[in-house]
Amino acid sequence: MESHSATPMAAPHPSTSPGLSLSNASPIHLPVSTSECRKTHRRTRSAKQDFKQQIAAQLEQQGRKRTEEIASCFRQLNKIRQTNEESRRENQRLVEHVQRFKDGNKEFAKLCLEFEQMVDKLEFVGQKYMEAVDKEGEAINMEAQQIKLRRQALDSGSEERAAMKQAFKDFERRSNIHSQSIRDYRRSVRQRDDNLRWNVNRGQDTR
Repeated sequence: MESHSATPMAAPHPSTSPGLSLSNASPIHLPVSTSECRKTHRRTRSAKQDFKQQIAAQLEQQGRKRTEEIASCFRQLNKIRQTNEESRRENQRLVEHVQRFKDGNKEFAKLCLEFEQMVDKLEFVGQKYMEAVDKEGEAINMEAQQIKLRRQALDSGSEERAAMKQAFKDFERRSNIHSQSIRDYRRSVRQRDDNLRWNVNRGQDTR
């Protein structure tokens, strides 16, 4: 007997297997050449570099834009701070002006009170002085009436006439004194009016 070695049979290609059509066959991958791979690699690397440069340019542009926005915000913030500082100084000036106005009103009120007190005092003194003048006038009138009666009663006598003349001279002297008192009072009244006007003007200027 002859022995035959069993050699394995190669598996048929799916495209030639029975019961399979070409439409169901898997695509055949052919090996790619080395030069084509290099070209593809260079194109891919160039595309990557272009993409990186584009991204870097966009990032740089966005960074400049963001930097400008931040700088604009800082400028606006500085303007706001400057405006707030000016407002604060203006408010401080207004507060100081109001305080000076209040102090001026207090000083004016004090002057008005002193003025009223001075007027009351002058009125009181003037009233007392007028009462004294009236009493002095009444006494002079009574004495003048007595002198007149004496002159009518005395018809002769040098002594009596001399006494009468002396009494008349005394009467004239007292009348002159009374007139001088009246002139002094009128002068004091004018001085009081001048003082009142001066104080009123001073109070208005102070206010």
